[in-house]
Amino acid sequence: MKNILNFPYKVITILILNYLIVVMTIPQVTFMPEEQITDTNYESELTVSGDAMAIDSEGNVHLVYYEGAETLFQGSGSIYGSDADQVYYTVRENDVWQTPLRISDGKLLDEFAAARQPSIATDSSDTVHIVWHDYRNNGLANVEIYYDFKTVGGNFVDGDYRVTYTSSGVGGDNSYSPVIAISPQTNFINVVWWDFYYDGYVAETFGLSTDNNANLNRTTSYSLDSYLLTEVGGYASIYPSIAVDNDLSIHLVWSDVGSYSFNNGGITYYRKMTELTQLSSSKSNSYMDILISNTSAGSTNPPRVAVDSTGKAYIVWSDNRDANNREIYLTTVESDGLTKGEEVRLTSSALHSDNSDIKIDSGDVPRIVWQDNKSGISQIYYAEYDKTNKILKNETQVSNSSSGAIFPHIVLDKEDGVHICWQDNREGNYDIFYCKSVPNTSVNNAVLEIYE
Repeated sequence: MKNILNFPYKVITILILNYLIVVMTIPQVTFMPEEQITDTNYESELTVSGDAMAIDSEGNVHLVYYEGAETLFQGSGSIYGSDADQVYYTVRENDVWQTPLRISDGKLLDEFAAARQPSIATDSSDTVHIVWHDYRNNGLANVEIYYDFKTVGGNFVDGDYRVTYTSSGVGGDNSYSPVIAISPQTNFINVVWWDFYYDGYVAETFGLSTDNNANLNRTTSYSLDSYLLTEVGGYASIYPSIAVDNDLSIHLVWSDVGSYSFNNGGITYYRKMTELTQLSSSKSNSYMDILISNTSAGSTNPPRVAVDSTGKAYIVWSDNRDANNREIYLTTVESDGLTKGEEVRLTSSALHSDNSDIKIDSGDVPRIVWQDNKSGISQIYYAEYDKTNKILKNETQVSNSSSGAIFPHIVLDKEDGVHICWQDNREGNYDIFYCKSVPNTSVNNAVLEIYE
């Protein structure tokens, strides 16, 4: 008999004659009112490719963002000074968001240096790990990756850890948009990022993995050769995303584009790798790169990846292959790391659907969030992916913004509660908003299984 008791669904069993009838009902997801996390005169922004939230074993929600006087959508932003972006961390404990802490400590010309695009993860000991890119070393001429961590009851490291320490001589040798993921059971720290290490105009994706966060504290210049993950001539390999499965395999996705702008089209790739001391050792082991989506005639947003309990990868992204209008797409790669499923269009909007994120619950149901302009104003939406019918179901508008909500992130707690955060411009500048789901007893779907 099939074991279904590990599924987070209401299970009803009925014995009729010699048959056991099992009805499995999936609870309807509803959401509590929105919570505003930031409320300043500055612009609060979230990472575009990593996780902005993580949940510990106690159900506390940890969040990172960066904040400065000018959004990067309006200009380059200050790279140092009182208005420069800084990385902040906060945690929701006992249903209350705590006072944000500034994490980035860098100085440039005796003033705070800009720090942007933070990504966060928690490990099995509830240690919080954060990475970001930082301008403290020479402004725009030398952007590097930094890392910080905090154990339970402890404090973040004073001064931060410098992860990349490069001096290749290439103009614009900069490291951007790091993403961090923790391997279950082993607590290995896995970090990927994109970098102009070899060419000031064409970036590649790099990565490293370590079982000791002290190894992320680099004090001298070193070569990135052994950490190179991609090598595609003429294309920039940017905005990587990773997930780690229960067998400790690493699932990597990234976009190869004509330059570092997605407006020049994008080719999305996927690779499955065994957890190694250095992720880039995969090059010598001849791992296969799987072409996920080739939209070189259009544009694409950064892909995101999540993995179910069987090791099957689910990848979401948006592109404008249909009527020059960006829509959300999903595909899968089987646990062999080679067998790609069909590309499924998930949205059909009169205006753009963008910036999707995905997580898989304990019943292997994909949960997806994205921003959609279907109402004329960008709002955040949530839905579940119906793997049988290959459609979204239970679509719910999460935000209620008057001026636009963008860049949603989703994370699930151990009871499959849904937590979502996003940027919102309803008060004239971007603030961070959040909401969480409330399970209820209404039934939105039922699965009937009969055993003789």
